[in-house]
Amino acid sequence: MSRLALMALTLAGAALAQTRPPVILMNGYQGKCTAGTTSTATFGQLEQLLAAQGIQVYFFDNCTVPATKYSRPTIEEIGQAFGNFIQNLAAPQVDVVAHSMGGLILRSYLAGKLPGGGFSPPSETRVRKAVVLGTPNFGALALVSLFVTASADIQLIQLLPGSPFQWQLNTWNQGSDDLRGIDAIAVLGNLAGTDAASNTSDGAVPLTSSSLSKFIDPSRVRIIPACHLQNMPSFICSGPALVYVDSATHTGYQIINSFLAGTSQWQTLGHALAADPVLSRYGGIDLAFEDNNGNLISSVTAVTFQGGQLLENLTGDIFFSDLFPSATYNFTIAGNGIPAGYSWVPTPGTHDTVLLKAGPRIDAVAAATGSLPTLSRAPGMLVSVYGAGLSNATLTVAFQPVQILYASDVQINAVLPVSISGLVQLTASSPSGSQSVNLLIEAAVPALFPGLVFHEDGSLVSPASPAQPGETVSLVATGLGAAPVAAPQVTVGGQAAAVSNIATPAPGINQVYFAIPVNSGTGNAIPILLTSRGYSSNAVAVPIAADPLN
Repeated sequence: MSRLALMALTLAGAALAQTRPPVILMNGYQGKCTAGTTSTATFGQLEQLLAAQGIQVYFFDNCTVPATKYSRPTIEEIGQAFGNFIQNLAAPQVDVVAHSMGGLILRSYLAGKLPGGGFSPPSETRVRKAVVLGTPNFGALALVSLFVTASADIQLIQLLPGSPFQWQLNTWNQGSDDLRGIDAIAVLGNLAGTDAASNTSDGAVPLTSSSLSKFIDPSRVRIIPACHLQNMPSFICSGPALVYVDSATHTGYQIINSFLAGTSQWQTLGHALAADPVLSRYGGIDLAFEDNNGNLISSVTAVTFQGGQLLENLTGDIFFSDLFPSATYNFTIAGNGIPAGYSWVPTPGTHDTVLLKAGPRIDAVAAATGSLPTLSRAPGMLVSVYGAGLSNATLTVAFQPVQILYASDVQINAVLPVSISGLVQLTASSPSGSQSVNLLIEAAVPALFPGLVFHEDGSLVSPASPAQPGETVSLVATGLGAAPVAAPQVTVGGQAAAVSNIATPAPGINQVYFAIPVNSGTGNAIPILLTSRGYSSNAVAVPIAADPLN
């Protein structure tokens, strides 16, 4: 790049960079870790181009992390070192660009995955945005797996599809992961094929493994014509690399730069998951089995289906496969103490993590209001626990009893204890056995009940009886915390509303009183949002009449 071009980039980006946090570049698996490695080996000119805009750029080289138990550090150990790296920076927030295994290092840090087992997620991640490129979230290609099965390299073993590391990271939070709610996109390359079809991988990672659409909105996945690495053997993948940036016109660079800058250009580059002929049709599966008390079992000897069978991991307790075209698959399961069969339809664009277990089984712990954009829950929150074999189950959280309001075989409505915090275990127990799932408790995670907005006289706000500008109304919420911990912020039509009172008419229920702003707009579906401690609720619609004085 010429000096004049660098000067132009610097001047154009100087004002924007003043409001941008530092960017950390993180590399992936390195066959040979050498001292003095710079970001150029993986990212080409990316650091140079970002720095030319006045953005502070750091390079976290995973090769600098010392090994303890194995010849290489585990991904969990690198994740902890990455957390220390962030904490030592004099910046309240950072952006992260991670390639390949680097995305797993980031996810391991966000989850607080511990080398010895278990999780201890950081209370503040300090990550604002993340771009992950070609990350094997559900393992690398089967050919890569065959190559490393005899290897003593712990990182390669952890990158195997169906590895305990992969399963634990993909199910650590209520059987899933939400990347702690950070703003993230995934960039995938599709210039290579597999036995399933052409354009199904980047030469190292299948599209269904790298898409991240199980954990983020599928619209935040972009597919570009690229290979996993630069200069891959042509019989594997021939073309540009996902993230080896050779100029400012490199598609990967343009996506990264646009997303981190907060512009919409990245949404026009490459194509979306829904438009991809592979990801819109193909899905993968990781299948595991638990005994009645929630322990993974390895007594299954084979899982077959029409036309083939699932592969088995090295420890014999997880079965997996990539790239199933859309259809119904009837699995026949051979082994002791497990169901004889299972019917499955792939979720296009990702892997399903399926756990088969006799009840009680917990599949999700949702806010009783419905879906929220986070898996975190709050003390005293009204939740709905979904699963199987729950009709005669009791619930505990962190060994405290949970108040059950309603129970059926597939659902329990309950109120979480007010004294819990951090990462806790929710356990369902019955005479048949038990199961526990991790539950991340934050101080407040507001959630609103749709259709429950009331006038001051207690009557329901409706299109026939709309709210008036300036009128004090109330809405019904849950998840505001034990006290509640702080007065929430309410917006109506994007305008701040003054909160006058918060009541607790029933366990797990909060009633929030506020005045309708005079400039909030009129109509039958003006959106209301409630925010507390950094979390925003689902939106509910309220009818608002026109101001008679205007």
